[in-house]
Amino acid sequence: MASHPFGGAAEKLRPAQPPGAVRGSCSGFTFGAANHIIRLDPITIDFATDNANRRLWNAWRTGGIAEYVVGLRRMLDEAKRGLDFGVYILPPEFVEVGQDAGQFAHDVSSLSPMAYFRDWGKKAGWVNDNVVAQTKAKAAGTTIIPVFYCDWHESEYRENLAGIRRDSPAIGPLSWFAYGQWTEAIFQRIARLRGL
Repeated sequence: MASHPFGGAAEKLRPAQPPGAVRGSCSGFTFGAANHIIRLDPITIDFATDNANRRLWNAWRTGGIAEYVVGLRRMLDEAKRGLDFGVYILPPEFVEVGQDAGQFAHDVSSLSPMAYFRDWGKKAGWVNDNVVAQTKAKAAGTTIIPVFYCDWHESEYRENLAGIRRDSPAIGPLSWFAYGQWTEAIFQRIARLRGL
């Protein structure tokens, strides 16, 4: 599962990306499929403006990723019905990555929006006010497990946890991300942070 035809979270970043598509990735297969199926060369898309080609690309790519997720759910059900199937997604406002959780939420057990606010130059409150709120709006009724970095400031965790408890009491578990190797110190920090 290292790669799939429509790029996205399951695929490694590749150097051949349309200008402006900094939050997503595209393989040569994706470019070829776009040329063949929707008669559009992604290299020619102006990603800096709202235009017909960008909307066509986004709709096509988003539909393809949704079909892929739905197909995975079918394969899992054929192997063993009832298996949990969670999906990590980028924040819903990043439309260009083609991950519209609303198109596949009913086929997954959980959605884990990656809430890495610093990576995108956002303030800590963006996690609750945007990422969690938008994911809930797109995927009502689906379990949401936000993904937090392990190295935020304690005040940032406090702000986010308070907002989630206030606005999204159904959210229980969190997922944690760390670059590199997990250490006992990281596990101890997470255990302490969960108590905030």
